[in-house]
Amino acid sequence: MEKGPRIVLLGDSILMDSVAECLAVRRVPGVLRTAYSSICDQFEFLQPDLIIFELGFPYSDRAIALLARRSGLTMIGLDLDISRAIVLGGCQHVIGSMEDLHQIVQAEIQRQESWPGEVN
Repeated sequence: MEKGPRIVLLGDSILMDSVAECLAVRRVPGVLRTAYSSICDQFEFLQPDLIIFELGFPYSDRAIALLARRSGLTMIGLDLDISRAIVLGGCQHVIGSMEDLHQIVQAEIQRQESWPGEVN
């Protein structure tokens, strides 16, 4: 199997269920799920390239703290209340559909693959 980027979805909310389904339908490889409460313990094992999480969720501060632990990690925070996705360390996007989110994920994966240097 070809090694590609690892995308980790944090949490078990209805929003994360929808994101998982969206990525599965579009056959995005390397999608894994884990609970907020265990991400710090599983971080080294999962070795994510991209983390998608829900902003304002009780454990989202733990997810944000991961930025300091690994360079090259991209995080996308979703805010369902105002239909936006924030690429931490990057820009903010307005999302009106799961297709919009899929396009953001694909753009971040392509951006990471074009980075020189670090290979996972």
